[in-house]
Amino acid sequence: MNPAEIILLALASYLALGVAFAACFVAFGLHRVDSAATHAPLGVRLIIFPGVVALWPWLALRWKRSRGTDPAPHDRSAAS
Repeated sequence: MNPAEIILLALASYLALGVAFAACFVAFGLHRVDSAATHAPLGVRLIIFPGVVALWPWLALRWKRSRGTDPAPHDRSAAS
């Protein structure tokens, strides 16, 4: 296996893991990381999907850190 094939295999693996993670994250974890996205419509979730694929290691860490906490409801009246 030459170096170019190794790089392509690593990139394909990263993207495959990213797609699998993004599907789970967008469906189940988005509201844990961002409470404002609790009721995000499907269109918003589809728009952020490619970014989640690209940044999946960082988002996995954020999701893991937020698992023990229950997200607070997004209340704009408290900020006023």
